[in-house]
Amino acid sequence: GYPPLAQIGFAPTRLRLAPREGKAELDESWLVRVLSLIDLSRFDLKPSWRVKFGAATVRDAGCEACLAGQAEFGAGFTQADVLGAVDLYAGVDAAVEWSPRLAGTSGSGVRAGVGPGGILRLRLGKRAVLLGDARWRYLFDAATDRTWDLRGALRVHLVPGFSLALEARRTPAADEGTAAVLGYF
Repeated sequence: GYPPLAQIGFAPTRLRLAPREGKAELDESWLVRVLSLIDLSRFDLKPSWRVKFGAATVRDAGCEACLAGQAEFGAGFTQADVLGAVDLYAGVDAAVEWSPRLAGTSGSGVRAGVGPGGILRLRLGKRAVLLGDARWRYLFDAATDRTWDLRGALRVHLVPGFSLALEARRTPAADEGTAAVLGYF
């Protein structure tokens, strides 16, 4: 019942397995993650927005691998169905992160940041989608003054409610590739 450019997820969770080190850790777990892309037209000037609350592992100079509570909100504009297959979003994101191990604002475990973000979604027929998500943030009075996150994914929808994905992510402190099984209900 959701429009094609909107999604809501409750408790999406990602585990990180490192076979060489023989360990598993929580990479991300969101209480809620919402994306609402609204096609910009001269008749509809509503902004698109995204929000998420939960925890994710920070991988930058502020902490190379610490799980931090996070809240993020972003707003911007979307141009949908460009050339019949491309959706583009550009906006500004604001985030707050907390962890006792995080080198945050004035030496505390809290840091806040703001900066641009964007999404590219390319539909490859009826069953496959190529996704790109980029974020850059200026961090206020923190041990490091900036951070960024680049993600790309190829998702293949096999049957309703079940997809496979190949994903890549780059952060200041890590380059990662994953294979994922996605279940929707």
